[in-house]
Amino acid sequence: MIRTLWAYLVGVLATAYFSIGVNVHFFLGTRARHRFAETAPARWGALLLRTAGVRAVWEHPEHLGQGRAQILVANHQSWFDVFALAGTLPVRYSFVGKKELAGIPVFGTAWARVGHYAVDRSDYKASMASLRKVGDRMKAEGATLVIFPEGTRSPTGELARFKKGAFVLAIEAQVPIVPVAVVGSRRVLPRGGFRVAPGRITIRAAPPISTMGMTMADRDKLARMAQEAVAGLMGQARLDGQAGLEEQAGLRRRPADLGRSPAEAGTQVAKVGQQAAEVGTQAAEVGTQSPDFGQQVVEPGRQVAATARGPADPAHAPSEVACRRS
Repeated sequence: MIRTLWAYLVGVLATAYFSIGVNVHFFLGTRARHRFAETAPARWGALLLRTAGVRAVWEHPEHLGQGRAQILVANHQSWFDVFALAGTLPVRYSFVGKKELAGIPVFGTAWARVGHYAVDRSDYKASMASLRKVGDRMKAEGATLVIFPEGTRSPTGELARFKKGAFVLAIEAQVPIVPVAVVGSRRVLPRGGFRVAPGRITIRAAPPISTMGMTMADRDKLARMAQEAVAGLMGQARLDGQAGLEEQAGLRRRPADLGRSPAEAGTQVAKVGQQAAEVGTQAAEVGTQSPDFGQQVVEPGRQVAATARGPADPAHAPSEVACRRS
């Protein structure tokens, strides 16, 4: 709880500091205003991650082209999606958010001045007109536009249907779509949650999807391709994480172990057979010393020895499944 309260306190203070700082720099017209505005979002995001005890790690960042106009589409589960992308994106970027953000005092003005955009999602025509202006600037500056095409944070973690605005813009501007999956942010802070949990967020990028030659007739296809790519990245991340947990718990064998299982099973059976044969021999020796006891033990001992020597060849060892069933 202490970490949670500390994270919220630092979050409020950091947001106020950077928002006021950007506005003051622009109001005074300082020479450093553009530099401060360019670095403020990354420093803000990195500070919030560090305060919460969250480590954000990229996989395949090479799919993000440097100096290339492109649209990054990502899943949205938590506010920490924003913090993780803002604090770690290795390219120049601008976020597209809902118009309510622009209405927040001080923050809304700073949001626009650092190069981010707010659109009215309730008015399709107005939002597309805003996005077209954003697209023109994106192409001119060779920047990356970050959009969460689900439109809002997922309460369950499941991927919702992508809205088409980002893909219409990509086709009109003829810029590539870069699918990205943010995994682990919901464990840090789910939608509707309060407690902030430290942990790791993995950001995985897929190869860009080219829109060259596409027309508006392809917008649904493009949206479907991007959603399938993001879903695949999210699924792969979950499988990797589950495999790691199973291996640590001893419930899952590595491929190399599975490849050795038949030989190991045969060797183990041979050892058991040898030990059983020794027991049978000892029983036979005891039986010769005591005739009455020997009649009861010699024959079973010999049967055990004969049975034990049978599967000594690993090639004829029972399968791993059969061993488990027995």
